[in-house]
Amino acid sequence: MKFAKFCELVTTIWANKINQRRDPEVTILIHSPGSIGATPSVEVESIQAGFDWDAGQVLIYPAQPLTTLTPEQVADITTSVRKGQSWHAYEAYKKHKAAMEAAAIEYAKVAGQRDELLTALEGLSAACDNQ
Repeated sequence: MKFAKFCELVTTIWANKINQRRDPEVTILIHSPGSIGATPSVEVESIQAGFDWDAGQVLIYPAQPLTTLTPEQVADITTSVRKGQSWHAYEAYKKHKAAMEAAAIEYAKVAGQRDELLTALEGLSAACDNQ
């Protein structure tokens, strides 16, 4: 959105006499599927003109840090909420599952090495018995 359009929208909102009486909070909408009540949002802490690499931009600083989710994470969250599950629990499950799979692979490697060592030891023992 360009700043001129932003100003136009703010002017339109402020032209409503009800908004002038209440002095509304400026917030940033956040994605929170399954929430109940008011639209989830974060308050705006400040707004500044960008400079240097950010020149030509108006920067809005939220009161709380916001992060970017991948489309896959958003889909996972939405699916999890629809099922009545916690996305955070699902993420913990995925980490645990990945750790278990890594441990199984490591166990298979160690078991293979153990079998090779036992075979070599049996061969060495047989060679010593033949002498």
